[in-house]
Amino acid sequence: MIIQTPQDYLHSYLTQLSQEGSKVSPLHAFAYDAVWVAARALSQAMEAVKHREKYGSPRNVSTGEEAQRTLLNAVKQTHFFRNGERMTSIELVQVQGSGDVLVGDFSTSTQQLRLMNHLLKFKGAAAARDQTLVLSQRLHVGLLQFSIVCSAAAVTIVITLSILLFSLIHRKHCEPQDELLLLGLLLSSSSVLISGLDGASLSLRTFETLCSVRLWTLSVGQTVGFAVLFTRSWGVYSRCSIEQTQQHRLQRAGCVLLWMLLLDVFVLTTWQILDPLRRAVLQHGEQVTLTKVGTSADQLVVRLYSEQCSSSYMELWLTAVCGYKAPLLGLGCFVSWSIRSVQLDPPAVSNKLLTLSVFSVTLFSVAGAAGSLLTSHNPPLHFCLTSALILCCNIFTLSCMFGPKFLYMCLNGSKLQQELEMQQESELPQESELQQESELQQESELQQEFEAAEGEDEEKKTLSRLNQQLKSQTAQLDVEIESITMQLSEMSESPDPEPKHHMSRGPRSGKVRAVRWTHAAQVCSEDRNSERKPSSLDSINSPEHVQRRLSVQLPILHHSYLSAVGGVSASSSSVFGSRDNFLST
Repeated sequence: MIIQTPQDYLHSYLTQLSQEGSKVSPLHAFAYDAVWVAARALSQAMEAVKHREKYGSPRNVSTGEEAQRTLLNAVKQTHFFRNGERMTSIELVQVQGSGDVLVGDFSTSTQQLRLMNHLLKFKGAAAARDQTLVLSQRLHVGLLQFSIVCSAAAVTIVITLSILLFSLIHRKHCEPQDELLLLGLLLSSSSVLISGLDGASLSLRTFETLCSVRLWTLSVGQTVGFAVLFTRSWGVYSRCSIEQTQQHRLQRAGCVLLWMLLLDVFVLTTWQILDPLRRAVLQHGEQVTLTKVGTSADQLVVRLYSEQCSSSYMELWLTAVCGYKAPLLGLGCFVSWSIRSVQLDPPAVSNKLLTLSVFSVTLFSVAGAAGSLLTSHNPPLHFCLTSALILCCNIFTLSCMFGPKFLYMCLNGSKLQQELEMQQESELPQESELQQESELQQESELQQEFEAAEGEDEEKKTLSRLNQQLKSQTAQLDVEIESITMQLSEMSESPDPEPKHHMSRGPRSGKVRAVRWTHAAQVCSEDRNSERKPSSLDSINSPEHVQRRLSVQLPILHHSYLSAVGGVSASSSSVFGSRDNFLST
């Protein structure tokens, strides 16, 4: 029998199996393929040899070498795999009862599946699953929980706003930093409303923005509130330990508050710029359950996940924030504990309540940080726990810091009003007195300036008047000196036996160089003539008396009317032009 087609081969194959009583083996197909390939390769090799013998140059090539080369080329050009799968036809067989039923096939070369649905049989309502069903479930805060927590936060915010309004109205009875403390409590309470929002109903950008807003409100609110309590405790501590003025203490407290706030803003800004908060999916494990579909039970795996705010280096930034806040909390507790026994006058808050407030803020802050890390796997519990700690801290701080003060003001409102009115009345006269004193001081300064200007003018006038007087007196003295000189010259010309005088002139024309009188017995003449009568007018104008008067007066006049004080020069007299002009005995 000559086999020419695959159908002939199949018919021959089945006939031989029936004669031998053998079974169909899946390896027979591979054997057929191998024989067919070998025959085809041998046929091509024989044709190639005949072609070379006819047209090519004669070579010493054996038939075995040529067959091997031809087989290798055929194998290299044949593709047995496509897309990583063997090119074949896969039969789908279903076990039904005690036998196998062919229900379809799949061709890897054409990627087509052919099923015979009428032959398929399944127990139950549907076909069995080929893998375990996995269901993803998101954990979120329930509506009831969110409503309760937000209501409590809203009540806290309303109470804080009421106290803030009351503090603004009665500013004179409140501490200067009460508004900042209330502002910090408002910010921390507002963070509760933001943290409970459902991220599934928000866009990605809105969710990331709310993450940053929540971080800023909670951190800045806690920093401002604790900074106010710390500065107040530090003020009392410094007042007890160091003698300082009130203004200096307020300045120091303001600097501490400002530096704490700037440090917090610096860390948060750096965090926001370098590694901003993003939406992150946190997997919480799997839960395996069994679900019944009709009479069959299927296995169901539930994968729990939640969405939270996170960044690439979340642990590093949290460590940095806790690293600078923890020492401040410890220092605040130490300072407040040191002033717990100091007594202050009402209506100020007692130091025991201040110490209790500082310790409560520290305790709630530490508990909130620890609870947030421990309950991050359970978002509903995390939201309820952190919100409860924040709101309890705010309510407790409001009760300790403002409760006793408002109670005192309500009980002693009339007394405080009277004290305030009396203080205002006492301040008004003081202000008027200060204003009057300032006005009087200004007037006195203006008057002094005016008097000083007038004094300078009067002094100038006096000096000019004195100068004129000195000039006139100098002129009179010159005239007198000239007259005396003339008298002396006349006396020298008249004959007198007793006095002998000589007048010598200088080398210059006509000017008297020196005048000298000689007396024979003039010295102590008054002693010798003591018995004479009092001197008459002639004796007064005698040469002895004139000489004595000139010898005393001329040096005085010479030194008194110098040009330095506005007088004429002593050399203006022609007679007394030099030192030799003075009379000598």
